[in-house]
Amino acid sequence: MALLSKMLEKNISPDLVTYNILVCGQCKEGEIDNALRLLMLMEEKFVFPDQLTFATLINALCEKGCVDKAYGIFDSLKEKAIKANEVMYTALIDGYCNVEKVDCALALFERMVTEGCLPTLYTYNVLINGLCEVKNLAEALEYLARMLDAGMKPTIVTYSIIIDQMLKEFDFDSADRVLNNMIALGCKPDHCTYTSFLLAYCNRGMLKEAEDVMSKMKEERVQPDLMAYTVLIDGYGRAGFINLSFDTLKSMVDAGYEPSHYTYSVLIKHLSHEKLINGNSGRTGLDPGPNNGSINIADVWKIMEHNMALMLFEKMKQHGCAPNINTYNALISGICREQHIEEAWRLVDHLKQCGMSPSEDIYNKLVECCCNMRMYEKVMNLIDGMLKHGLLPHLECYKRLVCGLYDKGNDEKAKATFYRLLHCGYNYDEVAWKVLIDSLLKRGFVNGCSELVSVMEKIGCMLDPQKLVACLILKIIDLSKAKASELSFI
Repeated sequence: MALLSKMLEKNISPDLVTYNILVCGQCKEGEIDNALRLLMLMEEKFVFPDQLTFATLINALCEKGCVDKAYGIFDSLKEKAIKANEVMYTALIDGYCNVEKVDCALALFERMVTEGCLPTLYTYNVLINGLCEVKNLAEALEYLARMLDAGMKPTIVTYSIIIDQMLKEFDFDSADRVLNNMIALGCKPDHCTYTSFLLAYCNRGMLKEAEDVMSKMKEERVQPDLMAYTVLIDGYGRAGFINLSFDTLKSMVDAGYEPSHYTYSVLIKHLSHEKLINGNSGRTGLDPGPNNGSINIADVWKIMEHNMALMLFEKMKQHGCAPNINTYNALISGICREQHIEEAWRLVDHLKQCGMSPSEDIYNKLVECCCNMRMYEKVMNLIDGMLKHGLLPHLECYKRLVCGLYDKGNDEKAKATFYRLLHCGYNYDEVAWKVLIDSLLKRGFVNGCSELVSVMEKIGCMLDPQKLVACLILKIIDLSKAKASELSFI
């Protein structure tokens, strides 16, 4: 935008190509208002927008959910003698589907056909998906038929949308027929298609069928992914077969997958259920019966205790997949999100007892948690520990620590901490932007910001003046936006 200002100052008129590049750039940055102002400026300068200009704006507005505004621009095209193309129609159809105005999407599709603009494969997929999202499978199948009549070959995406909706409605026979049809037409199912079947079967407790799907995937040389394994782990757990959950975990690890944070959440949920059942009934069996949802997956980390982690580790060992540093990382991450710092420390002690050292990720999770809890002395100790082990704290951690120390009135500690971070090898321009401008200046610590600039100058930190000024201007604009309802465009 600075380039545009200079061009206009020197009476150099940008052409259509230049304006289109600027409009596209503003839309990609999410600055739709700026893009619309550019459109107005084009018209003022008698540079007439073309299909690309309007298609870019319509698509950006629809992605932002401003579909009515996008349609207003679309509807004005006739008076500008610009013909709407398939990109504009498809963007609007997708936009209407995303805001659940499927009737508007259908009407626009028919208008598209009437006006001689041929729908693309993507147009059909968008509309079929929109119909499935509102559970209108019958009409989605009608448009699939129209697609075939138009001579278009459905892709795996098309079939997967239809199959997924059929499975959500537990219409397994129809889903199987569509699967067989797509295979007969030479369209090979992928792991997403098979995972939809896995999820539906597990949701119904049809574990034999789910196992058959996993076997079929291997026969077809379609590698089950992390999600497929996790779905099956959850299915076994909900049916009360916790041992089979851990057997599946072992298969996942053997296949080369590292269990995700969500995978561990699922396992802990079912272990918690087992503990609850055994505690209430006195049972000691490893399979406590169906899990009827006594513990919500979202609450797992709120109730997580050290004993539960030990129980998880023991079960993993029993099934041949010993916990590693990534296991601890996932658990500590979940616990830190709930700010259960004492439980997190106990896990850190445990991993050390097992001969492991905390990873950079674990340290940073602990630092982030302590920052959230305003435990700044503990943060400084953690950072000392990281540096001693040759680990680098995230700059975001330093940013929050420095700002937090100023907030508590510990100016000298803040300066000492900042001085130390300058010797850690960070890019000085990034430090100036994140710590000084985006943190201290944003929070109103102008004097603190000035002090730290002096610290940088004293030790000879070289900054790129143009980058720093640009960042400062951007931050001032951001702060001004919060106070002013409208800014001048240039």
